[in-house]
Amino acid sequence: MANIPSFYTDPKFTGAQDTLAPLGENILKGDIPDYYSGIGKSNSEEFQNMLAMINRDVKTGVTESNARMGVRGGRGGEAVAKAVGDVGTKMRYSDYLRSLEGKEFLFGQGRGITEGVRNAGLSFGGQQNQFNLNTAQMEMQQEQYQQQLKQQEDNAWMEMLSAGIGAAGNIVGMGMLGGFSGGSASSGSNWASQTGAQSTLPPGYWN
Repeated sequence: MANIPSFYTDPKFTGAQDTLAPLGENILKGDIPDYYSGIGKSNSEEFQNMLAMINRDVKTGVTESNARMGVRGGRGGEAVAKAVGDVGTKMRYSDYLRSLEGKEFLFGQGRGITEGVRNAGLSFGGQQNQFNLNTAQMEMQQEQYQQQLKQQEDNAWMEMLSAGIGAAGNIVGMGMLGGFSGGSASSGSNWASQTGAQSTLPPGYWN
């Protein structure tokens, strides 16, 4: 019986499935890996660092501008505060909108990853089911072939046995017909002695 091949599963496929499945589910739950968490987060640490640098540049720029224009004292401080406040308000609002877009993006990624894992799993399962079905059919065909082969061997043996029994019967029949059709007693006796038939006939049958 021929060996039926087994279904091969690429370890890279299973490894990717094991990695992507929990990642997609966690993103949909809002559990974002630290490396990507800033995408959907407002007022993040990165944003605070950027805002601090911008505020410093704004203060420096306004202060230098006030000095060139001779603005000093309280008016100069008010100008710096207003400039920093305006920049901060705009940046915070922009950061808030960006965080909403980031959350929408992450949701789409989580959904896409989850759907990809599901579709890949369905495709893989379909391939494996089809393989299993084909394997079962091949096993049934091999079993049927073995049964047919055994039946053929049994039939051949029965034919040989029938032919042997028929040949032996023909020999006995011809000997018997020779005795009844007027053959000589000596010829019948010789045939009986050769075949052993006289041991099954009444004493003196050939004499």
